[in-house]
Amino acid sequence: MKRLVSLLLTLTLMLSLGVPAMAANEAPAVGVNLNGANITFTDAAPEITDNRTMVPYRALMEALGGEVDYRAEDRTVLCLLNGAELRFRIGEDTVTVVKGETTETVQMDTVCYLKNDRTYVPVRFFAQAFGYDVMWDAQARCAVLADRAAVIESIDSQFTLLNGALAQQPKLDSQKNYRVKLNGALEVKLEVEGAKHNSVMTVAADMLSGQGVAEGTLTADLSRMIPAELVEEDASVAEAVALLKNLTMDLRADLATGKLYVKNSLLDAMLKQEAGTWYLVNLEELGYTAEMRAELAEAMNKNDGVSTVGAALYETCYELAKQGGIAPSQLCPQAIAVGSLLSAVLGDGNAKVSGKTVSWDFDKEKWNAILGSESGDELFQSLDCRLSMTAGGKTELVVKADMESMAVDCRASGTATDAEFALTMGLGDQGTILLNGRMTLTETTAQPKAVPGEGETVMDITGIFQDMMGGLGYIELPVAE
Repeated sequence: MKRLVSLLLTLTLMLSLGVPAMAANEAPAVGVNLNGANITFTDAAPEITDNRTMVPYRALMEALGGEVDYRAEDRTVLCLLNGAELRFRIGEDTVTVVKGETTETVQMDTVCYLKNDRTYVPVRFFAQAFGYDVMWDAQARCAVLADRAAVIESIDSQFTLLNGALAQQPKLDSQKNYRVKLNGALEVKLEVEGAKHNSVMTVAADMLSGQGVAEGTLTADLSRMIPAELVEEDASVAEAVALLKNLTMDLRADLATGKLYVKNSLLDAMLKQEAGTWYLVNLEELGYTAEMRAELAEAMNKNDGVSTVGAALYETCYELAKQGGIAPSQLCPQAIAVGSLLSAVLGDGNAKVSGKTVSWDFDKEKWNAILGSESGDELFQSLDCRLSMTAGGKTELVVKADMESMAVDCRASGTATDAEFALTMGLGDQGTILLNGRMTLTETTAQPKAVPGEGETVMDITGIFQDMMGGLGYIELPVAE
């Protein structure tokens, strides 16, 4: 918004001074951004032709570090970059790509051409052929080229110890099935105006998933969250508590079809349906298109291989740029900036090595040093955080923080396949909140079911769900463009 206001003020000033921002028939300039910096084109400028960003080939390739040659006798352009060679003829729409012993002829969706003795090529096609991620920044009117490997390597150079510890963690295989079990409990002890209120909630989940399909059961006892005096005073509350005591929800989902099925006794009661009815929510109709679901599945599979800090940060910023969370031209600078900030906490410079264990400590002083302020002293009376990782994949995290009206003690330990946690929040004279749980993950040959069984009752509540969510003003469902 600030950029838009600034632009409007600038244009208004130009008009008031009688200085045109551009000629009446002149299109706005087009640029190319490489890893966050704009490429300088000295004697020929990029342009839009048939909705394609066309750029001077030699200037582009030399900016990328490539070597360019031209054979005038057959009008063939050659380029070497990152161990690959590209050959093409001006005026044609095919490119020969040579990588090692593999030679491939690839069809382009436009042709290369000569203009003012400069060869123009589609920037997206050629950059992707050399392994770059390519995006379009509409606000900056520039094609954004991101060297994924170089950015990740730059970030990872600060996290060799943490990445080494992460490499010890078990890796998941996107082609296999896994069962996740979770057990947890929440206990709230409060004292309000001299009256004590204790409530407890227990939850257990058993999920089976694999290759875009998931099946699971969630069970919970929420009955002890309702004060006993309310149950005794109101018969309707007692009926509700009975439903909450053994609350069970069965789930089945398939990313490919976009269909989510839920079976739940509370829904039976609310919708006045027979017990055991499955309720269908069609994600496609809610705006979660097949393309979006395919991207989600791809991201999930890709995350199986994200084993370094640099890769995780780059992938996160890449997805943010795709979804409009940050400007595409800020993809690489943001990933690098976050990496630099994180390195002050989890980088090699803050690590301690003892035998097979690597650990990182964080306190108020380091908080202040990173943020460049005294905010740590304002927020915390004391702060003590410690992360340790041992060869074999075991991780331990301890966070202790004392604030003016709250004390937090959080502990977690385990591996990617077996972990437990405990959180205690002291609220001073007002009471205490306790949260604990355990998660296990095991590989299995069992196959998750994507849909209810034959003959079971199914009711489509997509419309009801959409109306219900639409009535909550603070929730916005994504809508397909």
